Amino acid sequence: MLCKPPAPAPKADTYKVASHLHQILEFLDPIPEAVIRRAAEDPEFL
Repeated sequence: MLCKPPAPAPKADTYKVASHLHQILEFLDPIPEAVIRRAAEDPEFL
């Protein structure tokens, strides 16, 4: 998606949070990246 939407995209924020969460979880306990991606796509997964 090259053009930005008029309103802030919630998915972008979710991705930022998930990315940060991934760093924290990776530091605490190695978790498969697939699990992190699944959690990022579906917040209710965890």
